[in-house]
Amino acid sequence: MPNTSIQTTFDRVFSTTHPDVMPQVWDNVTSDIPTIHYLSEAGRIKYVTGGAALDFNIFKEAATVVGYTSGSATLTPVTIDPVTRGRYEWKNLALPFKIPGPELRKNMGPAQIANLMVIIVEAVRASFVEGLGGSVVGIHSNEGETNIGAVTGLQNLVKVTTADNTTGTTGGISRATFTVWRNTIGNAVTDFSANGIARWRAALFAAQRGNETTDAIITTTTAFSNLVAALTATYQFNLPMEMRVQSTGVMDVGVPGINFHGALVIKDASATETRGLNTKYIALRVHRETNMIFSEWVSMLPVGEDSIAASMIWMGNLVATNMEQHWGIAGSDTD
Repeated sequence: MPNTSIQTTFDRVFSTTHPDVMPQVWDNVTSDIPTIHYLSEAGRIKYVTGGAALDFNIFKEAATVVGYTSGSATLTPVTIDPVTRGRYEWKNLALPFKIPGPELRKNMGPAQIANLMVIIVEAVRASFVEGLGGSVVGIHSNEGETNIGAVTGLQNLVKVTTADNTTGTTGGISRATFTVWRNTIGNAVTDFSANGIARWRAALFAAQRGNETTDAIITTTTAFSNLVAALTATYQFNLPMEMRVQSTGVMDVGVPGINFHGALVIKDASATETRGLNTKYIALRVHRETNMIFSEWVSMLPVGEDSIAASMIWMGNLVATNMEQHWGIAGSDTD
């Protein structure tokens, strides 16, 4: 049965530590999984309430008969069927955990229990975010809509080869049937120092539509290193050093970040290839009432175990509503 005393204490600690814990979780966990952090900062985590699934419409064709000659010309109406329906399933992720009875009893007393709960809140949330930002069940997975225990990942949404881009379904829409439901594919990089930057640029330009363009490029650590190596420059400085440099005693020849034609380049330990995203058309949809919430604490004694258990639960999915404005390219690790 639920342990209401522990539940009350846990809820109180969670509510009072939440504002302080979250920055700590992001800072500590996302150093090597920054993509999910970027989605949060860019406002691409959207909250949704209810619904059987995450449904959306896409324009699959445009009217092609556009023209006019004179007032005496006959105008022939044509039927257009511009929209098709897509669907992403709700994904349900959970992290079950427990506290052994002896540990709980050793931490009796309001202050001690509060401290124990703070540790649990931090550890569980950190672990969950790491999983959500990873490649097994998280945003870098290759899962589609079938497995409701894993997020529809970037490997499924944005392909890096033509063969993968023209087969299968994503969001319930066939890539084979609808050519508009295929992301842009760049020519594979064969030697980054020789053609990497040019092929990234060509793929990015091909995915542009008017003033809408790539704003995030997710890539591997090796590819990011290849990019840095390809961006050569000559550094000049004067002696004595200027006050700004002299005051720190350090000359930093690096840069805090790299932007490629306005897109932030993000190296992510969970990335498998290079993918350019227009995040206007991709978001992490999260159920408003089920965003990393904690279940009730339940005693495990009925099954013979001296412990209490609970779970962290999350419901949502990574959703892309436009494909042509994302691009993928293979081989960026090659140098």
